[in-house]
Amino acid sequence: MKVNRAGQLALALLGAAVLLLVSGALAGAGGSAPAAPSELRARILADGLKITLLWDDNAEDEEQFILERSSASAEGPWGVAALLPADSTEYNDGGLRNRVTYWYRVAATNAAGTSTYSNVASGTASVFPGPPPPGDADCNGTVTATDAALVLQFDAALIDTSPCMGGADVNRDGATNAIDASLILQFVAGLSDHPGGPPLIESGIRGLVTIGPICPVMQEGVPCPDLPFSATIVVEDGAGSEITRVRSGDDGIFEVSLDPGSYVLVPQSPNPGAPPFASQQAVEVVADAYTEVLIQYDSGIR
Repeated sequence: MKVNRAGQLALALLGAAVLLLVSGALAGAGGSAPAAPSELRARILADGLKITLLWDDNAEDEEQFILERSSASAEGPWGVAALLPADSTEYNDGGLRNRVTYWYRVAATNAAGTSTYSNVASGTASVFPGPPPPGDADCNGTVTATDAALVLQFDAALIDTSPCMGGADVNRDGATNAIDASLILQFVAGLSDHPGGPPLIESGIRGLVTIGPICPVMQEGVPCPDLPFSATIVVEDGAGSEITRVRSGDDGIFEVSLDPGSYVLVPQSPNPGAPPFASQQAVEVVADAYTEVLIQYDSGIR
């Protein structure tokens, strides 16, 4: 069979295309999914409804990470919280709901496939996260031998500090040193009930003050969230006598220590007789706990 020059060229191009396809298939078959990330942990941030996720990157060939989140349980159902670039080991997950527990898992992926998932880590978002437990030098919510190691490094001036190093002064002598590290290790080993001594527990009220609405014209589908508001709150006893007053910060948060009992919070208007207004609230304070409240000012905007 005779093949003209054009036919020879076409056959050559077809052969090259087949060779490329076969080579690509073989290359794909020879690839593998990346190694799974590990040591996923969650830290509650004190500056709002955010949770920081940290993990160890065990792969060198990942193209991205898939971080998944569930607000139902450690078994899911799962949704994608973020797609992150290669070599990522940290993510701040914001915009969470107050007092809701979130579970997380992370996997690495590339063209050959997706790794198995990491361990599941969880955290409960709160506008009042509270201090870490005594001895928790790395702010991860638990006290372990790692915290004792950080204290020893700090005492030896090998590190400048750690996020919660102040709370690692478990014997409360004003210095964080090897004595505290020893007390932490005794607690981790089960030789004591508390690292250093029983925790100091107070009672009182923690609150978040907001103002809204902030949009002159409400439009369907357009968010118009309340904003944090700085205001003075008078605390009265059951007889209506003023006990103290407290002012919320620019973030809207306030805290006042009180003995257990019944109280009334009376929000003050910045402009007496004019908006914004907020209703007073009756609050019950119990022993060894802080009662959380939400005070909402009406801006008068309509």
